[in-house]
Amino acid sequence: MAGATSTHPQNHEKALIVFDSWDTEKYGFPEFHRNLFKDICSRRRIHLKGYATLLDVAVSEAQGKDAEEAGITLIPGKRNEYIDPKNDPIDIRWLFCPESYYKDLKSLGNIKYVIGYAPFTAGAAAYIRKTFFPHAKLYQINALHPDYCAKESGKQQTVEKDMLKVMDEADGIVSIGPSIHEYFENAYRAVHRTIPHIKLLPKTGGLYRSQEVSVPDKIRQLVILSYGEFSTIPGGELQEYDKIAASVERIAEKLKETDVRNVTLKIAGVPAQAVPQVEKHLKKKMKKNLVEIKVIADCTARNMVSLLQQCHVCLIPQCRVNYGFWV
Repeated sequence: MAGATSTHPQNHEKALIVFDSWDTEKYGFPEFHRNLFKDICSRRRIHLKGYATLLDVAVSEAQGKDAEEAGITLIPGKRNEYIDPKNDPIDIRWLFCPESYYKDLKSLGNIKYVIGYAPFTAGAAAYIRKTFFPHAKLYQINALHPDYCAKESGKQQTVEKDMLKVMDEADGIVSIGPSIHEYFENAYRAVHRTIPHIKLLPKTGGLYRSQEVSVPDKIRQLVILSYGEFSTIPGGELQEYDKIAASVERIAEKLKETDVRNVTLKIAGVPAQAVPQVEKHLKKKMKKNLVEIKVIADCTARNMVSLLQQCHVCLIPQCRVNYGFWV
């Protein structure tokens, strides 16, 4: 177990967070995991020693440092040394087989809270609690809107059913952001069971908070930025991009009579393999040739900071994209 130690007394309150990843560079996510953990601790008015599973076989230096700053030890999975990795690829099923891949969990001792993410690791968190820590409290975090998950899977009713099923064994629910909290606050009215439902607004990462942005007196070249984890909708339509294209073209049309001479639309966070498709799609949609298009492949948090400093307006096509700095 990477970084694990027995220096913490067995009666020390501990929490196990069932994560599938620990992002440190993805745009919108710097410090997200540790800020979330700190906020949970402050709400409970206690100091917890944290542990978090990692759906990988190693912890990078950046991941370890980021987790350590929040008092969290990362626990990667371990294959049986006699198994060929080619025959046992890293998969979410690892979290449902903790007896095989996360044997060190048994040695953690007094785990008071087990925390999962709905819908991705919620089931695994419930299983790990039942298997190793039956006396622990189970908290589930709603970090994604069901509409977003359903768009990715194409199964709206199944996703909603699975996310509501989280209530069955949970001792508390934490929803990230006002939109997600409002959705579940209403959805849980149909569930005849009362448990704590917390609305949580984790602080934006320090990387963003420490930045300064200068505002020019006059704008002659307007730069509009947008971002998001958009996917191709079955049938070939990129619906979120269509919304951006239509909005920006209307803006450019209205600015023709002003001092603004150029309008540039930058879209960041597009998967590298999708850049040509998105560029072609947007240019086809913008028939008036009033806007310059720049599509930017996957970018780190530092890249995003730079893009935000250079833009004049940031457009987010919907509030149901994966949780990011917009909250």
